[in-house]
Amino acid sequence: MGNEIDEILDEFDFERVQKVMTALDWEWYSTDGVPSIAELRREARRLLKDLVNGRHQSISTGGFTAYMHDGLLGLRFEVSSHEIEVEKGIGQ
Repeated sequence: MGNEIDEILDEFDFERVQKVMTALDWEWYSTDGVPSIAELRREARRLLKDLVNGRHQSISTGGFTAYMHDGLLGLRFEVSSHEIEVEKGIGQ
């Protein structure tokens, strides 16, 4: 599974994430200011490894979400999201 993680990290646009974080003055508690590209990559790798080695479908922190669903392994960076609970049967 290491090759898949490396591929995701190589293709993911960490520069764009850092630009968004800079524009929003989004700092992590563990860093002094906006995280560097290296810090972003390290945290993304940690999330993906924790996900693969655990029993979760997704794991999130600092704007990143690592997920595994229906044979897909992925990484997202989200600025905003919203979910609500709906009645069973809606949309099925």
